[in-house]
Amino acid sequence: MSISVPKLATPDWSSDLSENVYEPSEDSFLLLDALESDLHFIQEKIQPLVLLEVGSGSGVIITALSKFLAARSFCMAVDINWDACVATCETARINDAQVDVIQMDLDSALCLNNQVDLLVFNPPYVVTPDEEIESGGIVASWAGGKTGRQVLDRLLGNLSYLLSKNSVGYFVVIEENQPEAIKVEITICWFYRGKQLRNVKFATRLYPFCVSNLCYSFISCLVSNVL
Repeated sequence: MSISVPKLATPDWSSDLSENVYEPSEDSFLLLDALESDLHFIQEKIQPLVLLEVGSGSGVIITALSKFLAARSFCMAVDINWDACVATCETARINDAQVDVIQMDLDSALCLNNQVDLLVFNPPYVVTPDEEIESGGIVASWAGGKTGRQVLDRLLGNLSYLLSKNSVGYFVVIEENQPEAIKVEITICWFYRGKQLRNVKFATRLYPFCVSNLCYSFISCLVSNVL
């Protein structure tokens, strides 16, 4: 008897995206693939009630997850870019998906208190001059500062306040961001700041993908008593 493998369908999105919105690209589709490879784990082990995508851009990632998980999960997307918030709402509408969208800088206005079961972030990871991070518009969607990690690092320090006791987070990085060092930093932040969850297991995994001579990695951090 064949076993049904869950699929994560790529949503439709508007062809009329604002020039200030990051259009679905290679990294977006690779992230969808990485999430799809973990769908059985997400569905059976995590069983997420609260999903959060930080920096939703066009909205294709959170919309795909919302469609797959249907009414079982509350799906939320945040983006500092108003045009991206509008695009995410439109992508959700086109695909008849339920997504709540809020304009904010990372998780700055959220008080979720360890309620996020599934966290996704495709951050600005390109190595750029630091000043480009604050430039706004489309540049801010890829500008990561001198290490390509300045935006990501701000969120990583908050993981111990965001993730629930049975959760997983996925982050897109490239080789220049030093993925192994990020794994160490996540672990240090967790054990020094996550005392409220010290009785659960914590682990990180690294999935490398190389396309067009650019090496991506998908870092997942898992918090669970089922690891």
